[in-house]
Amino acid sequence: MRRLLIVTACLVASWPVPGLSDEGRWWDFAGTKVSIDKQADGSERATIRRDGAEPVVIDSRAMRVREPAGLNVTGGDTPQLVLTTWSGEEGCCYRVHLVELGEPPHLIQSFDLGRSDIDIFNQFDDDPALEIGLPDWSFAGWPHGFAFTPVPRVILHWDGQQYVPSAKLMRAGIMLYQMQERRQPNSAEETAGAIFKDTLDMIYAGRMKAARTLLRQLLPRTKENKVLERAFFDCKLPASPWWPFVASLNNLPAKPPSASCSAEQS
Repeated sequence: MRRLLIVTACLVASWPVPGLSDEGRWWDFAGTKVSIDKQADGSERATIRRDGAEPVVIDSRAMRVREPAGLNVTGGDTPQLVLTTWSGEEGCCYRVHLVELGEPPHLIQSFDLGRSDIDIFNQFDDDPALEIGLPDWSFAGWPHGFAFTPVPRVILHWDGQQYVPSAKLMRAGIMLYQMQERRQPNSAEETAGAIFKDTLDMIYAGRMKAARTLLRQLLPRTKENKVLERAFFDCKLPASPWWPFVASLNNLPAKPPSASCSAEQS
């Protein structure tokens, strides 16, 4: 059953409220101590430590903890810290770090969010672990600038050790774009971006044949758009780091970008 943004995680009742000072923030999770401190250059450092264990240290320009801290994201016995970091670039770039708060604390995984400062954790099925809807920014600035960039998502599920792409949830079409919710485009560039967004969402759900049909039905058959269509299938789509997985969803070989693709196209 599809459930969005529903957190079913648990907190250990004995854990205290996080602390706050002029220098930083800190938490104590039953002996695992978390601190986020300002550095001399204005950046921030997160340190997750427990007596007798090597600390986990994460540096970034700025960071925030997904509240409430200490969520049981993976559905097991040990909670995690979800930390979002920002590189300091305008409009970019964000990462999420998932840290186990056990004995010893350790970094489970980090996820690249590109230009998306969003909460990626959702509940898409009936198991206790949260799933991840990870944005794919491979098409940044394409086809007509960042404002109209199509950004598909890849759903990751917890396999007991790490988060991996879920073919089952992707094929279920959970992230398919709802066209009836789209605002009326104000320009040909915005229209093209929306059409490629719909096309990508169908491809990322394993519906390549229907996606090609949709694109040809909705995209005006101008010379410029035909060039865009070729660049999309031959250059942009195969350049995504998720292409091998997406190709397998569509029962296709994961061919690399065409040799004719220029640096700008791929």
